[in-house]
Amino acid sequence: MYDVAVIGAGPAGSMAAWKIAEKGHQVLILDRRKQVGHPIQCGEGLSRYAIESNGLKPDASWIKQETKGARIIVPNGKHVLVKGEGYSIDRGIFDRHIAKLARDAGAELRLETRVTGIEKNEDNKGLYYVIRTSKGDHEARYVIGADGPHSIVAKWAGIAFEIENVVGYQYKFDAGYVEENIHYDFQGRNLLDGEWLDFHYASRFPDGYVWVFPRGNEYNIGICGPGGLKERLDAYCREMGLNPEKKMEINAGQIPRGTIIPEFVRDNVLIVGDAAGLTNPITKGGIHAALFSARQAGLVLSEALEENDPEIAKRYDHIMRDSPFTDPVMMKYGKLIYSLTDEAANFIGDLLDGRNYNELSCPVAAVKLLKRPKLLPFIPRFLRIIKALNISSKYGW
Repeated sequence: MYDVAVIGAGPAGSMAAWKIAEKGHQVLILDRRKQVGHPIQCGEGLSRYAIESNGLKPDASWIKQETKGARIIVPNGKHVLVKGEGYSIDRGIFDRHIAKLARDAGAELRLETRVTGIEKNEDNKGLYYVIRTSKGDHEARYVIGADGPHSIVAKWAGIAFEIENVVGYQYKFDAGYVEENIHYDFQGRNLLDGEWLDFHYASRFPDGYVWVFPRGNEYNIGICGPGGLKERLDAYCREMGLNPEKKMEINAGQIPRGTIIPEFVRDNVLIVGDAAGLTNPITKGGIHAALFSARQAGLVLSEALEENDPEIAKRYDHIMRDSPFTDPVMMKYGKLIYSLTDEAANFIGDLLDGRNYNELSCPVAAVKLLKRPKLLPFIPRFLRIIKALNISSKYGW
């Protein structure tokens, strides 16, 4: 009988397992993959705050490039800054790093083990679960679902919800090839810069964007949104002077798009990370939310186990609902950036070209809007996006 079974060995599952195991509790991590961190399903950008606020230390083994933050590049080629120290990371090594922390603390990791069902039972000590797998059954008092979008753990626990997902599709290119061939000139300026993560927003990338992330000896260039991503990404690469056939690697995966699940805890089952639909609706980045939710789940369950009180586990739901990752402002208003027309996005670029998003001068904007009256209906939307960005810039990536 394990104290906790964690389904999924991504950053969320391993973080939760680490926090519980370091308190001396028996933890089992199950994952169907052959190797933790593979395949990569991520753009691989992460803020310093996300790392350090969750008890991790930046490590040269998984840091590919330090960055100053993000640049939002609008259709006319101008850009808005979202400053904040961070990194391009090697997601595979990063995931394995956290899994090692969990194992070193005493957690047991079993790979190539597919969970086929979870059954709730009860004995004289209370609830427990039988976790049925492709390699035998296991028992645990608590279960953590860290099994990604379309979580089967949540479904088996009876947490019924539909998470809105988009798809991410990415190429890795050799840095030398990119820097020699890319046509990254906007408004007469070459913006290629290893210190910024670039997000290209335009109506031709519906419900998503193209990203260009410098990574030392390579670049990640990808796209997210609904279907037809390969064709749009190939077209973008060719437009930039890059041959898609020169890619070194393809990464792809589903991304939750800011859906809040109805409950994070039910009958000693806790749902974390992508499985709980936790992601930034502006950037669609999910690593920070995964780390935060899993750490909170781990701390709460450690206390529940120490006090032998399952009621304590329910605090996790309250913690998550009070967290910035479920803030209604960010969840609702963050998506509005995808509803801007190219003309509206260009207007923001004209106002803030090369400056941080929060340096917007309202009097200057008002004067310029008077000359472009058809953009007046976008004013409330602009202000709401700024509110969402204020939350996102600190917590969201």
